Amino acid sequence: MTKAVPANQLWFLDSLVTIRVSTSDCQDRISILEHFVPYGSSPPLHFHRTEDEVFHVLEGEFRVRLQDQEHRLRAGDVRLIPKGPTPTALSQRKEVAALRSQWAGSLNASCAP
Repeated sequence: MTKAVPANQLWFLDSLVTIRVSTSDCQDRISILEHFVPYGSSPPLHFHRTEDEVFHVLEGEFRVRLQDQEHRLRAGDVRLIPKGPTPTALSQRKEVAALRSQWAGSLNASCAP
């Protein structure tokens, strides 16, 4: 039997996402999501057509590749991810790592596989 998740949470692949602010909550259409990511997990390659994104690492460590450079982000680090090709954020922590992402606009409208 699968445990139900609250209305402000959803599973995206193997990561639990908590919606802290939805685009429908404010006029500027800002979204703030928290991702709880298991070790070795990463979102699929995708790009944001119209929106920049901000990563704020809450717990653990992520390895992020931007263009031709690899960056290690640790708890407390913040990184602006410019619109366009979006890197994978590979969890490097043996336990669950937490990442907050933020952008303006609709998730479905600004992302493409």
